[in-house]
Amino acid sequence: MTDSPHCIDLTDAEWSLIEPLLSDCPPGNAAGQDLRLVINGIFFLRRSGSALRTAPPWSTAESYYWQWQADGTWDRITATVQAVRSGWAPLP
Repeated sequence: MTDSPHCIDLTDAEWSLIEPLLSDCPPGNAAGQDLRLVINGIFFLRRSGSALRTAPPWSTAESYYWQWQADGTWDRITATVQAVRSGWAPLP
């Protein structure tokens, strides 16, 4: 994603593996958020040590993060990204 300033953005290949993990989220979701940008923002904030409130809109990122933490989705997202980046998961 070239319009995002985060150096750890998901690649297209990583996103293609993660997107199906979000099947419980309505398409385009109710808030109209781009979930790829939400995930990229959460990764940036967690890596930088910043509080989620620093991400605009912080309430959206925070809401998704805590929902995904509670239902196990965040663990699946991070495991997928770690597997791909370490070479353990094949890219599509």
